[in-house]
Formats: sequence, C-alpha cells, structure tokens
Amino acid sequence: MKTSKAPEFKDFWEAYPLHKAKQEAERAWGRLSVSDRKAALAALPSYRESCQRTGVAYKYPQGWLNGRRWEDEYEDAPAPKEESHEPSDIQPLSMEIW
Repeated sequence: MKTSKAPEFKDFWEAYPLHKAKQEAERAWGRLSVSDRKAALAALPSYRESCQRTGVAYKYPQGWLNGRRWEDEYEDAPAPKEESHEPSDIQPLSMEIW
C-alpha cells in the first residue's frame, strides 16, 4: 500500500507567490494537519490566478494559512465597463477671445 507523503513547508514556500515573514509562515504551516496542508497547496494556483485577474494583493503567507484562505471562493475579475457610443449632450467650450 502506497502512502502519500505529507507536503513540506518548502513545497508551500516555493509555490506561494509572496515571500514575506517566512518564520511566521513556517510556524503556521506546522500547526496544520496533513490534509489541510494538501488542501492549501492544491488551492494555490486558483488563489494566484484570482489575485492576478482581480488585482487584489497577495496576503502574507502566515495570514493566508492562519485564516484558512484555501477554503475561500475566489472571485472572478470584474467585467470590463462597456464604452458608450452614444453622442454626448455636453458641448465643447467655445475658445472665443473677448
């Protein structure tokens, strides 16, 4: 019977898009169960894509782990505004000199 190896912190650190506060992140990682570690690693691609699409800044890794953010539903990018091609009621200012 093959058992799957528990993900290590270095796997998470390499995959996470923001490398800040490593020591705190490692402590947060150490408090997670093996199944939570696997779920967190599996959610990283969606998290990264969501942040890139929406322009939302990445959370510090320890906050992402402590907040169990891998369980979040990530939003899609807002739909682009449609440009109006209707004529404007605003008239340009006259450049007459008095």
